[in-house]
Amino acid sequence: GAYWFQRRREEEASDSGIKRKRMAMSQARSDMKSIAESDNPLAAGSRVLRHFLGNQLNLEGGALTSSDVHTTLLDKGVNPELAGQVRKFLSACEMAQYAAPDTKAQSPQKVAETVEQLLKDLQQAIGGQR
Repeated sequence: GAYWFQRRREEEASDSGIKRKRMAMSQARSDMKSIAESDNPLAAGSRVLRHFLGNQLNLEGGALTSSDVHTTLLDKGVNPELAGQVRKFLSACEMAQYAAPDTKAQSPQKVAETVEQLLKDLQQAIGGQR
């Protein structure tokens, strides 16, 4: 018990990526509130998902394009269908930044539901890997 906890603290101290990965889902759940409070739910959803992926994969999530994310997920062994769903969602978020808003497509509740499902699926797909 105590030995395992001490060892984990030492690992986290020597490699910040381990701690980022361990905290990724709880941070994402906390960040989900920003979707409901945002004037642009798709942009907020994109930030939540990218930040989660950055933490899970020890990358700078905000700098990833939808294509980068897709390639990275495939490289990590994520199911191509899930990687495609993530790319499609992030592409829609990117397009929404430059297009006229479509209120149905970007209702905060719908965006939050989509992001929550993608987070769960991604956590299951890459959560246990080191």
